[in-house]
Amino acid sequence: MSVGLTQLGFSGLDAPVGSHIAYTYTPQTKREDHLLDFISTGLKNQEKCVAAVSEYTSEFWRRGLKARGLDPDHLPKGQLDILTLERLTCGSAANSMRAALDLLATSISDSQSEGSKMRVCGSFDGLLYDRGALTRFVAAEGSMNKALSGKNVTVLCCFPEETLHPLFHQAMLQSHSLITDGNKIGNVADIFAERVENDLASFIGRVHEFGTHRKDRSHVRLHDDTPVLHCSDELDLSTGGQMEEQAMWAIRVGHRRLVIDLSETSFIDASSIGGMFRMREALSEAGGKLSIYDPQDHPRKIFQLIHLSDFVPIFTTLDEALSSVNPNARKRVPTSPHEE
Repeated sequence: MSVGLTQLGFSGLDAPVGSHIAYTYTPQTKREDHLLDFISTGLKNQEKCVAAVSEYTSEFWRRGLKARGLDPDHLPKGQLDILTLERLTCGSAANSMRAALDLLATSISDSQSEGSKMRVCGSFDGLLYDRGALTRFVAAEGSMNKALSGKNVTVLCCFPEETLHPLFHQAMLQSHSLITDGNKIGNVADIFAERVENDLASFIGRVHEFGTHRKDRSHVRLHDDTPVLHCSDELDLSTGGQMEEQAMWAIRVGHRRLVIDLSETSFIDASSIGGMFRMREALSEAGGKLSIYDPQDHPRKIFQLIHLSDFVPIFTTLDEALSSVNPNARKRVPTSPHEE
């Protein structure tokens, strides 16, 4: 049965209804605008929409949709479901991922029983540092193409090109039917001449070998609804700038609490320390809080020399760092040896 094309809402792109689309982006990609346009286009077309981007706050969606002439408070009941970690405080990345996927599956099922058209944009990058969360996510991604076949549901899944490990990034892209960089769209089979040697599930066993993210790039991990900026192994002019960019992005999309994780960072330069002061200033202006977790020998000595703790609290455990910015933070289930 042909179900026709649907407008994605950005860059003049469209795709067959029922497509499972990988959206690969870089810091230069206008991802926030594209996803807001994707959802607002669906709402204007009377489609049911699910915004399942765990890194974005509900404030981000409300502000962005209002700028596009849509007031979330005055939409028909059930037309828009905003799925953020504010609703998924489950104590661990694996539990949060399970709750997110369960809610998403229920929403798709309800939509199909009602016979309505539906679109979903999803991103769970901030939860993929945990093996349990990764296992659940990979299983869901692997079955999504088959599940969407012939359905009136279009799914756009986001993957950061810069911070994901290249092997993992390539494997995730190839679990989709179409791929877009925000400017053009094509078939995955046409873009990758050779498919990954093994299926996605085989990568789970190698997570501890290569990790899901690049070690020379900082990336955000989500603990309940608090972003933890896991920093690269060395912070210099280049990587420190990328760290600051990730932090400012988190603040821009509505987060008001941030923890800097330096547990695997062996070197830090003056420009990166300057970036931390700018993060603190940006958060203070927004009424937020910043803390630092587990600096290693070189960063710790530098921090002592400049009395950084007079400006930003520094802790030896992640639970303490989380509690300092969020008194209601629940104790975590450790996901890696250095967090125990």
